Amino acid sequence: MGGEWTIDADVACEKCGYNVRTLNVTARCPECGFPVLRSFIGHEARGRTSLPDARRVVRTAQLVIARLLGRNVDSVDFVMRVHRYAAQTIAKNRLGLRTRPQDIPASDLCRAVVDYALEHYRNATDAVATLQFWRLTTSDDLGQIVAALVEAGLILPGEHDTPADFVGVCRFEEMLRGE
Repeated sequence: MGGEWTIDADVACEKCGYNVRTLNVTARCPECGFPVLRSFIGHEARGRTSLPDARRVVRTAQLVIARLLGRNVDSVDFVMRVHRYAAQTIAKNRLGLRTRPQDIPASDLCRAVVDYALEHYRNATDAVATLQFWRLTTSDDLGQIVAALVEAGLILPGEHDTPADFVGVCRFEEMLRGE
């Protein structure tokens, strides 16, 4: 990628094959409307078969998303982990079946942020401090990151993944402190 997040290599649109070279990663393909960032991620991932290479591609995509959103890259990684955690938790709680749901309602994902943060940081004070440092304090913040991850193809889209679905659902500090 070149300056100002433009694609500086021949990258085919994942949907229609149009060359998205010189387009900004925030753009959509002028032929079919597919997200350029998603095509770039697919291009970068092709031919990479080792786990370290795959992780590097995902981390690069997370970095791009974080920069575009003006957020810390660790907050984007955290939301990806929480989404995976929520999917596993919901699947396990459905009669013991381990199916992977594609749709996680905003309220369930917010609850998963709190549960995962407490599990990871072991106390509410550290969890709140970290989420505040990342500027991940409300469900609105979570919705913004989820929408970007869906747009980039890093998490599967569901019916409840638009930023509007997350508006006003919760404040994480209140949930973590039991208020």
